[in-house]
Amino acid sequence: MAKKVQLIGLNELELTNNDLFVRKAVDHLDADARVIVYETHCAILLKDGVLQDTLTAGDYPLFDKKRGLFKDHKIGSFTVELIYVSKTAELQVFWGTPTPFELRDPLTDIPFRLGASGEFGVRVADPRKFYLKLIGADAHYTVDMLKQRLRGRMLGEIEPAIARAVKEQSLSYSELAEHKQALAEDLLPAVRKLFADGYGLEVTYFLIGNIVINEGAKYRIDAERARLRAVKEQEANKLVCPQCGAPCTARDKFCAKCGAKLAPQKVFCTECGKENVPGSAFCSSCGHKLS
Repeated sequence: MAKKVQLIGLNELELTNNDLFVRKAVDHLDADARVIVYETHCAILLKDGVLQDTLTAGDYPLFDKKRGLFKDHKIGSFTVELIYVSKTAELQVFWGTPTPFELRDPLTDIPFRLGASGEFGVRVADPRKFYLKLIGADAHYTVDMLKQRLRGRMLGEIEPAIARAVKEQSLSYSELAEHKQALAEDLLPAVRKLFADGYGLEVTYFLIGNIVINEGAKYRIDAERARLRAVKEQEANKLVCPQCGAPCTARDKFCAKCGAKLAPQKVFCTECGKENVPGSAFCSSCGHKLS
């Protein structure tokens, strides 16, 4: 009866594309021990915790004198560990700011606190870098620990990115929810580079799902913006007759005091600054009601 070959890795039934990586350690090795790596995965090979090689799909003898992975080593004198990395598994990571962070409204300079949450997906692009930068030789490193680390790194990018967008694009708090997809798309290239260079991971998607603003700040910002609009409208109405200096409005054709004919006054929208045709009731650019 033929001796059963010792297969020290995992078989096809033990490997699924739902797991980003799976560990397998063996410290009792036979002379005929072999490693089989299937097409769905690659394998990182370690000897006594030290990285040896990255194995692509194939059948690898350990101690064969000609092509063994450890042909020059004494049989059974060390521990072999394999980390199987899926070629297609996508890890879904949910993120959320642990505490709201402070921003300032670009128009009123009133501070408000913002919380954000969403998700992103990653898969392994460079198994060797993935091992060296993230998994390491820690036998207890789990997928949940990986998620926690990636989530923390992502949050380090989210807060400054939203702060930059608010400042550079003069976004109101009310516009942030409308722009969350654009914010995510603007952030994606930098996030992809960060994870590829740092961890050997490909970011497959990145989403901002929810943005929450503290209610008290909303009321203060809305009230201050309304006050500023009223001031602008008052300033826009402070016109005078060039003949006698009496007050007049942009809609007046003749001076109410001296009867002098008034030249049509330029009408600027107090909301967006667009110049409109004299006599216009609403701004042709943003629809704001003109005085």
